[in-house]
Amino acid sequence: MKIAFYLRLSIADGDLGRDGKDESNSIENQRNLLESYIKQHEELNGDVIEYIDDGYSGTKFDRPAFIRMIEDAKKKRFHTILVKDLSRLGRDYIIVGDYIDQIFPILGVRLIAVNSNYDSKNYVGKTLGLDMTVSNLVNTMYSRDLSKKVKSSMMSKWKQGKTTCGNPPYGFVKDVNARGTWAVDPEAAKIVKWIFEMAASGCNTKAIVNQLNMQGIPTPAKYRLMNGRSPGPIKTVESEVLWTTTKIRDVLQRYEYTGAFVHNRRILVRPGSRSVRKALPSELIITEDAHNAIVSKETFYKAQEIFQHQKQHAVKVPNTYLLKGKIRCGNCRLALAYRAAHRAAHNEPFFYCSHALNTGSSCKCCTDYYLERKIEAAVLAAVQEQMQVVKSVYENEGRTGIHPKSDLTKNINDIRRRCEVKREDIANLYISYAEGFISLDSFNARKERKTCEIKELEEELTKLNAENVSGVERRDRIIGLYNMADAILAEDKLTEEMMKNLVNMVYVYDSDHIEVDLDFSDLIQDVVKS
Repeated sequence: MKIAFYLRLSIADGDLGRDGKDESNSIENQRNLLESYIKQHEELNGDVIEYIDDGYSGTKFDRPAFIRMIEDAKKKRFHTILVKDLSRLGRDYIIVGDYIDQIFPILGVRLIAVNSNYDSKNYVGKTLGLDMTVSNLVNTMYSRDLSKKVKSSMMSKWKQGKTTCGNPPYGFVKDVNARGTWAVDPEAAKIVKWIFEMAASGCNTKAIVNQLNMQGIPTPAKYRLMNGRSPGPIKTVESEVLWTTTKIRDVLQRYEYTGAFVHNRRILVRPGSRSVRKALPSELIITEDAHNAIVSKETFYKAQEIFQHQKQHAVKVPNTYLLKGKIRCGNCRLALAYRAAHRAAHNEPFFYCSHALNTGSSCKCCTDYYLERKIEAAVLAAVQEQMQVVKSVYENEGRTGIHPKSDLTKNINDIRRRCEVKREDIANLYISYAEGFISLDSFNARKERKTCEIKELEEELTKLNAENVSGVERRDRIIGLYNMADAILAEDKLTEEMMKNLVNMVYVYDSDHIEVDLDFSDLIQDVVKS
């Protein structure tokens, strides 16, 4: 059995050796310590597998090497994990305790933390001792203290009128002459100012969106791309990257346009957690007159009146529904919104494209409401139609048609035999050279030629093996589909199992044009063509 070394160096350890920081935390020194330990303990014999997370915080447990180590532990690739100390495993007392008391024992893995003087084999059937509990708690408190120090450092910069924001909002760019502040981007700022003036004059967000899109004004994402900067995530097709009412609201509510910095908008629920909450107004850190303004405070507050006249509908969306995550607009490719009741005439669930509502007349998406029962009926019909094809392929076109080609196996065996013959030829060449029948140059030249021929055959063999495996998988998949075909054809309603196992995505272009991307459509077409 093998032994796992888990080595971790956090970003906070990047200045090892300075200001008294513990240089023993380096990856190399961790490795040396663990190697020395296993040499002193004869029962720890076996090959070593290393899992290294270099530059990862101990407060999070989604580290790539750590995740890979746990997956390998499930596959029984090793029986023991060695770490320098428990802080290398993690700095969250509760989660580290769960791994030590619950997960590792279930996986049958022994954990040794050398400097913590901990060996799980000494704690079988017991909980952590007081020393270990205190040690883990100290690690957690250290992490929280470090988090507080980082936050304190950032807050100090904010109060000095500096920003730690990576990407300035639309209308600003980083000031190359003054680190930690922004400069006005004249071209984009002109659009921002126009948006505020339109809102202050009484135009609603829909009217502003229509004007911007009809004039072909690039969205913030497009504008950043045009200027060689990262546009951020773009989820829709290029033709539908348009101004939306949501984007206008974002612009109008950014107090930074008055020349202020606004920080601390999101607050971590706890150190090391990814969960955040929206900050209360009293928790915001605002530094007035920190950079050049694009709009005056008077214009900003005047524009806010636009939201007083726009009704905000509190719509409760169900947590789950049959098509959740698998239904999109065929035009913009964004997920369709779902509502539990049709607000017009039908008191039943429906879908609609929110992009069409938020972008105005420039959008090419359909503005219809799609009743859930009609979409589900269309998906069921598509699934059953293809399952009928599955039965036809399996029964009418002959069961042998779905099996891997018989001549494929013959070709694979033939190539294997040819490879063996050529390897024997190389062996015979060496004997001929050793007995003096051929020269060294002749041996090397003929050996190189045979080796190249073997390599070419092996490459062809790899391709044929992949094709053969694909054929076996295809056969098994079709047989599996055939076995469930009758049950699916007898259904009168779309089921969760069908959606999970058979449907990739549903694209709705309009009420009469629905495209269902099935998991097995390409498979059936390949078989029919063959």
